[in-house]
Amino acid sequence: MASIHSSDVKRTAAMDALFQVITTHLENSETAAQALMAEMIAQTDLAWSSAIVDGEGCVLLAKTRRNCGNGFNYRARVCIPQNCLRTLHTFQDRVGVHCKLVQLPHRESYTRPIYQLNFDGVHAYNLLKKLRPYLVRKAAEADVIFEYYRTCEPSRHFGPKGAPAHIWHARERCYQALRCLK
Repeated sequence: MASIHSSDVKRTAAMDALFQVITTHLENSETAAQALMAEMIAQTDLAWSSAIVDGEGCVLLAKTRRNCGNGFNYRARVCIPQNCLRTLHTFQDRVGVHCKLVQLPHRESYTRPIYQLNFDGVHAYNLLKKLRPYLVRKAAEADVIFEYYRTCEPSRHFGPKGAPAHIWHARERCYQALRCLK
């Protein structure tokens, strides 16, 4: 029967510890690589989505009628019309922001059905916030929407008399600024 020397035991314990360190490092490296890959894919998805908004999208402050105050109000909106329903579903999945998908009424000039994604209010703001680092053509329009949310208190309801004059003027200024960019 072979005897086990204490140096063999130490060597084995040291090798086990080294193996454990190497295994942990490789697992951490693999996890880090997977996380990096997932982040790269997410950023690529946002860049692709920004290209769709730049090319097909419309960023606007929609003027809506009201029965009180100034008689109307403004609402941030991003619309993306497209005849490929699959593209719009892919866009929805990639940006992860709530929106409505509608089919536009048929016109004689249409050869195929036209669909549209509508991001309204705070959802439009959240979409633009996600896509802003990649926007090119619509970057200035997104900045006006950000200014609108920063200075015009669109979420606040002022009651039957409407918004105070300084807020109303800021809203009107943002509306006109966005119109000038079209």
